[in-house]
Order: sequence, then structure tokens, then C-alpha cells
Amino acid sequence: MDRPDLQGPLGHWREGSAAGPEIDPMGRLRKYELRVGNAESLQAMTAEYAFFTPAPLYIFGIVTDHPLLMFLQEYRQNVPFYFKKFTAPLFRGLEVDGDEDWNHALWAIRCEHWPVFVDFYCSIKVSNRQRKRLFGIGWQSLVVVDPVALERGRLLTSVPTLRVGAFGVDGNEVRIAFEPSLDPALCPPRLRFYEPDPVVEAFAQAHWVGADPHLAQELYRQRAMQWRSLDPHQAVAELRRRKEWL
Repeated sequence: MDRPDLQGPLGHWREGSAAGPEIDPMGRLRKYELRVGNAESLQAMTAEYAFFTPAPLYIFGIVTDHPLLMFLQEYRQNVPFYFKKFTAPLFRGLEVDGDEDWNHALWAIRCEHWPVFVDFYCSIKVSNRQRKRLFGIGWQSLVVVDPVALERGRLLTSVPTLRVGAFGVDGNEVRIAFEPSLDPALCPPRLRFYEPDPVVEAFAQAHWVGADPHLAQELYRQRAMQWRSLDPHQAVAELRRRKEWL
């Protein structure tokens, strides 16, 4: 049986759930500690579970658990979310006031729900019209060390690894994502800040003026392709200057 999360990465669970999905008075969806049992590795569990981290979205205040509740409402299925904290660090750069829990934790969802969840989660946009900021959710695939295989203490001829999903911030001012690592055991993937994707900027600019943002993205892509056949850097600079996506 799944054991409710009493001390997960999002803080202490408070009793007092409402009807439907189990939610505490703080609006947090109940998550369950993943039971690895006798599994030799997390890799051995990937036929049943998809592993991921939403850490950047929570750390930078882009989302709360509300999108998870929206997903459950639209999907109309009982989908438990799981978490597990490990001894070995899986990521770098996820510290919050000295607390490194997110560096050591993974979330999980059963594989049959994963594609639908990713599509839904990556469709979310968070807009602050007053400050002209728009954030989308991006997804990337990362290779991390397999923490269960390490903790089992078996004789290993190579570093055991695991491919996981990572959700990041895809905004009109900044893109926050992980820098992959060639050696995830010694140098786990690190959270980094990148220049925004011009396609997201096009979406945001159209959104602010009341135009169709999806059409703006498509127009940007078409015109960018024409310019990039000449000079990719000039293309982006000129399209931004002329605001042709509008």
C-alpha cells in the first residue's frame, strides 16, 4: 500500500482534506512516498514509473500544486503522484535557503499517465500583464545517477544511470533549465539560466497586444527560417527590431 507523504519536498502535510483529490488546507495535493521494495535500481522500475523533477517551477514560484489539481480534474482519473528522497545528489543548483532536498529528490507517476501529463503540464502559461512577464513550462530529458543502484552497494563496473524528465521555466525574459552532465555521478546536472527562446518572446508580445499568440509563433518560425538561410544571428536581431511576429 502507498504510504502518504508526511515530510515531502513541499513541506509537512496538514490534515484536513477536501472531497475529491486529497488536498490539505494549504492547497497542496497529497503525494505518496515511492516504495522501491527489493528493486535493484530505479532503472528496473521504469516499466512502471516515469521519474521526473518539477523543482525549478516550485523554487521560482512559477506554479504551486494547482496545475496538478487541474490535470486531475480534466483527466478524470485517479492519478497518484509519488516522491522519493535519496542519499546521492541527483542535481545541482536546487538549494532553497540551505535546504538541498530538491537536489536529492525525484517525483514519479505511472507510465500510462505520463504522456498525457507532460502534454497538459507543458501547455500551461502563467502571465503577469502588469510586469509584462510570461512563463511557460518546458521539458527536457536528463541522465542522472541511479540512486537506488548506488545505495544497494553492489559491485559496479560502471556508474549506473537513469533517464528522467525535468520541467523548467520557458519565459519571455529568461529560460531556466538544466545543463546536462557527461558524468552525472561526479557532476550532476546543474540548473542554469539561459537567454529566452525568441519563439516564446513572440508569443508574449502577441499576448500583450491581444493578437493570436499561436499564430504569432508560427509567423515567427516561418520568417526566421527565411532570415536564417542568410545569417542566423542577424535573423533574430532583425525580427526582434521589426517585431514582424505581430
